[in-house]
Amino acid sequence: MIKPSSSLIEKFILQWSDIGAHWGMNRTEAQIHALLFISPTALTADEIKDTLNIARSNVSMSINGLLTWGLIKTVRIMGDRKIRYECLSDGKEMFRRIIEGRKKREVDPAIQFMGHYLDEIKKSGGAPQVHKQMSELFVAYKKMSEFMDGLIEDAKE
Repeated sequence: MIKPSSSLIEKFILQWSDIGAHWGMNRTEAQIHALLFISPTALTADEIKDTLNIARSNVSMSINGLLTWGLIKTVRIMGDRKIRYECLSDGKEMFRRIIEGRKKREVDPAIQFMGHYLDEIKKSGGAPQVHKQMSELFVAYKKMSEFMDGLIEDAKE
């Protein structure tokens, strides 16, 4: 188990938690992700709790979030009832899952909302300026979506 006694390890974990916030993770998820990323072995929830000095309930919720993102996986060891967790080691795959998750959570719902809203404005025949501005934003979001799709596909290769 890694002990963040080294200032370099601690600095990495803290900096990674700031980076994770830009991906849409909460601070604890990002700290756990960083710890598992640099850990040479899979860790139990209790080892994570003790290493990062965070509440067990927070560890459990954050692990569930990371599992949902697909950034960590569970590991079982024969004869040991404890569940262990490890981080994806392939940086390209990790990047792909982050981009895919962001697109699914943020971009796709915005496109769906704007498309529906534009249809409603068009049916009502009103607010031409709003329709024009929303249409421009809709096109920008569609382009962003296509760009993200390209990144996701490139990361699969």
